[in-house]
Amino acid sequence: MNQNRSLTRRAFLEKAATVTALGLAAPHLAAAAQPTSQSKASPNSRIHVGLIGCGGMGRANLSACAKHPDVVVTGACDAWAARRNAVVQQFKDTCKG
Repeated sequence: MNQNRSLTRRAFLEKAATVTALGLAAPHLAAAAQPTSQSKASPNSRIHVGLIGCGGMGRANLSACAKHPDVVVTGACDAWAARRNAVVQQFKDTCKG
């Protein structure tokens, strides 16, 4: 039985994308199906963010991320101590310089 089955690149990419999407979505769908009243929040349920470069754009991006309730700012780094200390002071409960 000699069957010549050729798979084009386009068909391969479509099948690979479908398999990948299903593989990535399955854990999230399973977690969403669990009742939320019985599940406890784990320490990993929050997103920990660190900033390297505390200038204008870095602080603007950090502020955009930090406004979400599941985000915590844990670290700041900058060559200029004044910039770094300003970010650490802004998020003094959780952030280290």
